[in-house]
Amino acid sequence: MRIVSIFLTAIVLLGFTNYKTIPPFLQNKDTVWADSVLNSMSLDEKIGQLLMVAAYSNKDETHYQDIDRYIRDYKIGGVIFFQGTIAKQAELTNRYQMQSKTPLWIGFDGEWGLGMRLSDGISYPRQLALAAIDDEDLIYDMGAEIARQMKRLGIHINFAPVVDVNINPNNPIINDRAFGENKYNVTLKAKAYVHGMQDNGIMACAKHFPGHGDTETDSHKDLPVLNQSKERLENVELYPFRAMIRNGISSVMVAHMNVLALDNTPNLPSTLSPKIIQDKLIDDMQFKGIVFTDALNMKGITKYYPSGTAEVKAILAGNDVMLFPEDVDQAVKGIKEAVNKGVISQDIINQKVKKILMAKYWLGLNKPYQAINTTSIVQEINTPFAASLNEKLIENTITVAKDEQQLIPIVNVQQKIAHVAFGKGEQNTFGNRLNSYTNISHFYIDKESDKASMNKIIDELKNYTLIIISVDDMSRYASKNFGLTTNEINAINQINKENKKVILALMGTPYALEKFPDFESVVISYHNTDITEDITAQILFGATGAHGVLPVSVGNYKYNSGVCTQGNMRLQYTLPEMAGINSSVLAKIDDIANFAIGSGATPSCQILVARNGKVCYEKSFGHFTYNPQTHSVENSDIYDIASITKITATLPLVMKLYEKDKINLDQPIKNYYPFPEDCNKRYLNAREILLHQAGLAAWIPFYKSTLDSYGFASDEWYCPYYDSLYSIKIKDNLYLRNDFLDSIKQTIYNTSLGSKTYKYSDLGFYLMKDIVEYQLKDSLQNLAKQFLFSPMGMNHTLYNPKWNGVDLNTIVPTEQEQGFRNELIHGTVHDMGAALTNGIGGHAGLFSNTNDLAKYMQMLLNGGIYGGTRYLKTSTINTFTSKQESGNRRGLGFDKPTGTNSGPTCASASSVSFGHSGFTGCLVWADPKYDLIYVFLSNRIYPTAENKKLISYDIRTKIQQVIYDAIQTPF
Repeated sequence: MRIVSIFLTAIVLLGFTNYKTIPPFLQNKDTVWADSVLNSMSLDEKIGQLLMVAAYSNKDETHYQDIDRYIRDYKIGGVIFFQGTIAKQAELTNRYQMQSKTPLWIGFDGEWGLGMRLSDGISYPRQLALAAIDDEDLIYDMGAEIARQMKRLGIHINFAPVVDVNINPNNPIINDRAFGENKYNVTLKAKAYVHGMQDNGIMACAKHFPGHGDTETDSHKDLPVLNQSKERLENVELYPFRAMIRNGISSVMVAHMNVLALDNTPNLPSTLSPKIIQDKLIDDMQFKGIVFTDALNMKGITKYYPSGTAEVKAILAGNDVMLFPEDVDQAVKGIKEAVNKGVISQDIINQKVKKILMAKYWLGLNKPYQAINTTSIVQEINTPFAASLNEKLIENTITVAKDEQQLIPIVNVQQKIAHVAFGKGEQNTFGNRLNSYTNISHFYIDKESDKASMNKIIDELKNYTLIIISVDDMSRYASKNFGLTTNEINAINQINKENKKVILALMGTPYALEKFPDFESVVISYHNTDITEDITAQILFGATGAHGVLPVSVGNYKYNSGVCTQGNMRLQYTLPEMAGINSSVLAKIDDIANFAIGSGATPSCQILVARNGKVCYEKSFGHFTYNPQTHSVENSDIYDIASITKITATLPLVMKLYEKDKINLDQPIKNYYPFPEDCNKRYLNAREILLHQAGLAAWIPFYKSTLDSYGFASDEWYCPYYDSLYSIKIKDNLYLRNDFLDSIKQTIYNTSLGSKTYKYSDLGFYLMKDIVEYQLKDSLQNLAKQFLFSPMGMNHTLYNPKWNGVDLNTIVPTEQEQGFRNELIHGTVHDMGAALTNGIGGHAGLFSNTNDLAKYMQMLLNGGIYGGTRYLKTSTINTFTSKQESGNRRGLGFDKPTGTNSGPTCASASSVSFGHSGFTGCLVWADPKYDLIYVFLSNRIYPTAENKKLISYDIRTKIQQVIYDAIQTPF
């Protein structure tokens, strides 16, 4: 269906468009300025206008002075900038323009943006990747953004797009610079790119006429010979050029090729052929714009025609501008001699110069030169919008070429998954992002790995259910075997042969697919950058969908094939602007977090912001303690989340019981658990417990009854080693007597009830834990893991991490406790009551990180669905997260905002928002009105719980307010 669409659109492009067929700079009939300047010029000045010399911003003063001389002595028409930096190019542009009598036009070879030449510019996808996009509007937007960046830098001409039809996969020069092998697709994508630039004031240039897509010789190194029939040229190579001309392209660049069907003169480059340029391009195809030569320093020219001769022949052939002459002095000398001898008429010179001046007029060069403001130029070019557009383009290029087993997206995150990375042999962005979704075993193989070491890994992979192979550090060129060693190719194909479920992710050219014909699930990412690796991993887990199609045919993989995969299943990780948030405002979070650490409010914190299912801010600050020599906190490290345990472990299980009619919120809890007859809690109901208005005490210091008169662990209750009677581990070498659990329950049962008004209490969740475990016949720890944590990929969320084998270097410590355990609490629960219950409390005990908690909160915002699995009903979530009664702000288990800054949230949090805080300095909050998640984790109680600065300084609420400000500030 898409092929038909491309075909029909191409017909429209060729014959029935509303676009004018002449370039925009010739549509204005005002020639006064051009005529005036032309009439004032000497012959030398006119010749200078025909030259555009190469300029670099990464060379020394000698080079810069050479350009000064060309401007001063030859009055050159312009320069084309190559390698360097944004600021230096701006500085040099000002320098050169200030010296030029007639304003210079500035060219740039930026097919994929400023990053193609400038080290600090943004690189957008190459054209082969863009060809995979099924939305030309995105490519138009790219053209418009590139135009904005170039205008800010004082550039007037972008020598793009490449409109060659790359039929030959072995092409060493065009390759992924082209929009692929299909002339219709090439035409559509090129048209969008051209109009994006020209509608925004930058001249575009279609290249390389008459078509460089079917060669195996690099014209930089030699003269390619194109030996195709006229019919083939007309049907394929010339098709996009005709379309570009009929759609108002401003300029065309001519290739250095010996095109025998159009001019069979031996060793004559098309650049110097009147039959190809004047007869074909200008007369037959009626092109009226600027004709540029390709760079005249290339071997395709210089092998047979030296400077001075080449430029004369180029002018006679019909070129208007001689680009990058190898020897400027000889070029000027040769042209001048040709004019003086009558070889080139002055009328021809005048016609070309006037056309150039008309283009300069359209570009605004008729006005007095305004120097480029270099202040903040890098930031103003590399804007958040520019970066987010790049991400959007990349997201739409990535192509699932095949998925016969429907492995993508990966739904089951509990299966054993291995990732094997071929290439650099080191941890990469792709692997790191895979870790955001579940536990992955990683194997890294570099190019130097021998067959034996590869076979060892291949043997280990048999223990895994799903294998993800990523291939990076690739080459674009078939002549270099796409950068793959024979051992790599053989190992990759062997893994596929020996395992049932394998996904191949190629971080490079689709032409490399010829090496892997038998894979059933294949993803092509086109580039090996951090962004492409990151998004590819997200596609595999359904955070975003794949929409790209193959722009070329390779073996069993056919042109235009591609599988659209499901997205929005899991959290996506992206830029703030992609989530509708102003990144400049959001960056203020950094200042607040750094202030919190610097002022002693907390040694560290982890902060995450997600909106519309997109994590757009995820950072960690500080160290495990105030000592900077301790570990720096990383995003994967875990914190004791204290009372957030209530809504993360106990409450979702209560919600599930509610859905299954195993608990009625308004019936006495004695119906759901065998409380003793003399227990005064039997007639409480779950609703009033979850609302914290059941009359329960706030908390009970159970641990004090286990201490002796000196405040130390009593021998009556504790033993220094584990045995059948003392099995509750409090810390290393300290075990509590088992029957103290009964003592805790009895104490709660016997405690008197207060008035049924709002009073926050931990005790209700002791009771709810008992009910959950009794009704579901398992421990809270197991139930939470089985119901939520494992299937959601919350693999960093658990009780007792230290005693479950988690590395202490990944667990943030809490209090230097005095009076009970008398040690640094590190990897075990801080809450004393939870510590007495094996570390597994209904009210406290969980450890987690921001990413895991965001998954849970996103599930709630999604109405109970995450990763393609439904955990809770939407109606259940709405019931539990809603305010229940006047005079009590809370929902059922969840906290709610007060509407002022005095509660758990900032004033901007909506009334439908919900979440919870934790004693250790943590907060999770979701706001359905804005589809917003905010997670803040800290260890503010290190070294002492008496530290209230985090609360008194309103750190968490100030950060939350910044988030709302960032949503409401335009960008």
